[in-house]
Amino acid sequence: MIHATYFSKDGEGNWNVSYKNKYVETESFLLEKNRKKKLFLPTITGDPSAVLASFYTNMVKCGQPVKFEANTSVFEHAGKLYAISEQNLPYEVDPSNLDTLKSWDVNGTWDRPFTSHPKRVPHTGELVIIADGTKMLHKVDLKFKTGVLVHELGVTENYNIFMDYPLEIGINRALAGNRSLAMSKMKNLR
Repeated sequence: MIHATYFSKDGEGNWNVSYKNKYVETESFLLEKNRKKKLFLPTITGDPSAVLASFYTNMVKCGQPVKFEANTSVFEHAGKLYAISEQNLPYEVDPSNLDTLKSWDVNGTWDRPFTSHPKRVPHTGELVIIADGTKMLHKVDLKFKTGVLVHELGVTENYNIFMDYPLEIGINRALAGNRSLAMSKMKNLR
C-alpha cells in the first residue's frame, strides 16, 4: 500500500491537509483481487521441501513462482512516481490519485527486477537510465557464482558499486536441500 499526504492553500491562505492510501495494483495483487482470496504461498523461508512445493504450487495456481509486489520503496524519476520492490519491475503511480498506471521496463530495455533503493548519479540525475527515463545508458550482466541478495548499491559519477553480500538467495539452494535464503559460509575471511 502506498500513502500520500497532500498540502494545499485555499483562497484565504489557509492550509488544507488531506490523506489518501491505495494498494499498488501489481499483476499479483490484481490476480488475488479478482479471485477474492490470497493465492500465493511464501517462497523465501522455511523447510527446503516446503519452499519447492510453494514455488511449484504458485506456478500452477498463479502462473508465476513468487508474488510480485511493489511494497519496499517509492522514487521519482523523469517527473514520474514509481513504487518498487526488488523482485519485480517498478510500477508507475499517478501521484494525484495513487492509481497504478503500468510497470516500467524502460521502453523495453529492462527485463529483470530493479533494486528497491535506486540511486541517482551525482550531477546528472541518471539512474543508470538516462535522466529523461527513455533509455538504458549501460547494461552489464554480473556473473556471481551464486544468487546473492543485492539489496543495496552505491553510485558515484564514475562507478556503480554492487555489494556482494554473503546472503545467498535462490531456488538452487532449496533444490540442494538448503534454506532458500541464508548466510553463506564464506572462506578466507579474517
